[in-house]
Amino acid sequence: MPTMSLRADILVIGGGIVGCSIAYECAKRGLSVVVVERGELGRGASWAAAGILTPIHLADHPPALVDLCSAAQASYEAWTAEVRAESGIDPEFRRDGMLVLVTDDIEDAEAAKLLAWKKQHGQPYEVLDAKGAARVEPHVSPSIRRALFLPDIAQVRNNRLVRAVAAAATRRRVVILERTEALDLLLDGREVVGARTTDGPVRATWTVLAAGAWSRAIAERVGLVLRVEPVRGQMLLTELPGGRLSRLVLCYDQYLVPRSDHRILIGSTTERVGFDTSVTLDAVRLLTERATRMVPALAGAPLRASWAGLRPGSPDRIPYLGPVAELPGLLLACGHFRNGILLGPISGRLIAQEIAGVKPDVPLDAYRLSR
Repeated sequence: MPTMSLRADILVIGGGIVGCSIAYECAKRGLSVVVVERGELGRGASWAAAGILTPIHLADHPPALVDLCSAAQASYEAWTAEVRAESGIDPEFRRDGMLVLVTDDIEDAEAAKLLAWKKQHGQPYEVLDAKGAARVEPHVSPSIRRALFLPDIAQVRNNRLVRAVAAAATRRRVVILERTEALDLLLDGREVVGARTTDGPVRATWTVLAAGAWSRAIAERVGLVLRVEPVRGQMLLTELPGGRLSRLVLCYDQYLVPRSDHRILIGSTTERVGFDTSVTLDAVRLLTERATRMVPALAGAPLRASWAGLRPGSPDRIPYLGPVAELPGLLLACGHFRNGILLGPISGRLIAQEIAGVKPDVPLDAYRLSR
């Protein structure tokens, strides 16, 4: 039975990396913020992610998404250092570089596009033969044709990052309500003035919809068509027997992510199966087969854990950011698909700038619902 009634400058619906970043950035500007999260904080797509701080197949992305990702990468290290200092939690930002393996004609074509893109944008790279790749990462398969080494690619421990941002936000008096579901938006005419939740109403001057794959259902309750759908990604956790990886490794759309505790993430699938978070035997087989093709020594590796997350996909892979013209008081921050961890911090900053009436660091026209 509802037990509360709250009021704040900002209500954020969704407690993943995007929602927590928005709350933190708004609180830095002196605004009062309430975050409502239907489950546990940061346990959705943000928890299930790999934490790679670059889009997969960057050269194939729409220009608007590339611009946003580039801006996010430029400020990420400084932002995580700020959050670490405020929260006391280390998100484990590491810039170890990524090794992109080429084993067949399809991967050769993808690598050629990526190489041309890197050259065009003046970003660092090395073209390596199999022996050169082995010097960078000794455990990769010796049967590869060639590889690209991208030394500027970084990663972050995504589950620790969300905890760090939430802790930093809480220190700035953000109220975070877990296991509190937003049932629908509160309207005054067509103006959004908060949300009705399972624990009672929360009224706010601005309401930000950052509920990931669940954003669409909330929007539909006020007649807003929001094309965000869940896209399942299955992941495995293992470790290399008698050794460790030192670099991110990518082969087409499969990747290996070495963590500081020497464990390795294997990811990921891309499946449109609704809100099903099951781990399937087919995916375990597929991911292990591709992982051992990249690093043969993983054939004897133990399976430590497996999980699935629901990425919030949009039709053009570009997130929705900014106000909704037909519903004053409502802003969107959803549809980040595979780039939520990378784009979470900059999304928070852009939404906070929009609310504060400050010119955003990145113009939002290309990310609006009406684009």
